[in-house]
Amino acid sequence: MTECDLCDAGSRPVDGIFCSRKAKLTCPEKGPGSDICRQTTDSNPETFATIPAGVSVRYFLGKPEHFGSITFIRKKDCCSKDVEDIKITFPNEGYCITDADSTENSTENYLRLSYPYCSYEYVKYFDVSSWRTNRSITFRDIEFEAWLPKIIT
Repeated sequence: MTECDLCDAGSRPVDGIFCSRKAKLTCPEKGPGSDICRQTTDSNPETFATIPAGVSVRYFLGKPEHFGSITFIRKKDCCSKDVEDIKITFPNEGYCITDADSTENSTENYLRLSYPYCSYEYVKYFDVSSWRTNRSITFRDIEFEAWLPKIIT
């Protein structure tokens, strides 16, 4: 039995104890940030959105999930600092912010915030904003990876 056999179909092994899969994100139908949410979850390489300074955008998950990582796909023709000041806030008022340590596995194409720098269980929704009061954030797409325990047989 291989390590991949210990994960459900559609997920992949991570860190020896978890399996990871992309979770579907949905957006509020109306309200502040709903258009930004839709533009950053459409998987269209031609669309992008900017979260203005002082604004939060809410993203919903179909069911409560264990946070594994959040990846922000950079706008393809933008500078490398386009998504460097992100704050992710969870329903329990906990939050994570991006900094040099928490995003060390990022590239010029994406910024990833993951465990151990950010870890929450049973996330039903989260808000994205800038942690700097005078900065906006521009990105093309957002991906949420859920972590699941491996199947024990």
